[in-house]
Amino acid sequence: MTENNNIQNIEQHRTKQLALFELLEPQDLNYSNFVDFFDNIPKFVDFGKKRYWDYETVKPSITTEFKFKHAGLEKLFVVTLKPGRVTKKVDGIEKDVLVYPSIQREEAIYDALRKLANTGQGGFFGEELGTTFTLRMLRKELIKFKKTLSLDEIKESLRVLRSAEIHVASVDRSFEWEPSYLSNMALTNRDDYMHNGSDTKCIVLFDNLVSTSVKKLEFREYNYAIAQSSKNAIAKYLTKRMDRRYMQASSERPYQIKMSTIFKAIFRELDLKMSNNTRHMTSAFKEMVGKCRIRDVVIKAIKSDLDSRKVVDYLYTIFPHDELIKDVKRFHAKHSIMVRKSELYKCNELKQQLLEIE
Repeated sequence: MTENNNIQNIEQHRTKQLALFELLEPQDLNYSNFVDFFDNIPKFVDFGKKRYWDYETVKPSITTEFKFKHAGLEKLFVVTLKPGRVTKKVDGIEKDVLVYPSIQREEAIYDALRKLANTGQGGFFGEELGTTFTLRMLRKELIKFKKTLSLDEIKESLRVLRSAEIHVASVDRSFEWEPSYLSNMALTNRDDYMHNGSDTKCIVLFDNLVSTSVKKLEFREYNYAIAQSSKNAIAKYLTKRMDRRYMQASSERPYQIKMSTIFKAIFRELDLKMSNNTRHMTSAFKEMVGKCRIRDVVIKAIKSDLDSRKVVDYLYTIFPHDELIKDVKRFHAKHSIMVRKSELYKCNELKQQLLEIE
């Protein structure tokens, strides 16, 4: 195994919370779970075709901001990302290059790992949630959504997820945190393959906040299949965001969001030529209509305070498709069932403790 193989020696175990986290029924096939705070942090970038950076030209870090209701209050957070490091052949010479985790590759792989974690491959390794898998298993999961990456490309993305850094802080500095995409990882190498065959399992561990959220049952479902199959980066972001935050989805309560909010969340700078930005948004909305996530969009231009002729942003009022409304109702129903089961578990545990005392 490569990376830190100490996790090989940690016994994998199941918990009642993990059983509630899993989605094993046939009707759960298209769904996965998100955790409340961690999965709302902007963590994946859309740099288009620019993937590899050298140390001379790389942006040492990139920063964005997002608002989120944390501990009962909506706060403004600042997120800073530092790229991961991988070794790659450049002009026939191996050298270190830097990669920011992208929506197109790393997010797809990360979401697939989390999907595997709640479909029978997951478990707790000590105190941390992780999943076991083979590289071919992960590749097969991605191929379902027409993401045909080679095994080497998958391994590269896993190393990016392991080495890239995230820093999150509230503007008032009352909250500061440095999560990781993957807190630990062990990948199969050639020797493992030769001795044990292609079924040798890899292991990844998720960040502690993901583990803690699962233990506390602070997670909900989202439509994994639609998000994972989205080709447009904006469409993918909006699909996941609306599943996470649009808790009162209905035709009478459309969802509102600004273009600038979306672009900040995917680390994409607004083009000086506003028509280029609106073209990307139009493409995203078209895909979301085709996937039955939204029905219609009303667009309002936001003008500059200094020059009323200049458009500086757009406000989108998005009307949900009936299929999205059905999904949100499903999410609420499944969450209520989970909470009731958890309360039943606690009640049974308390009864058992009382019996032991007697």
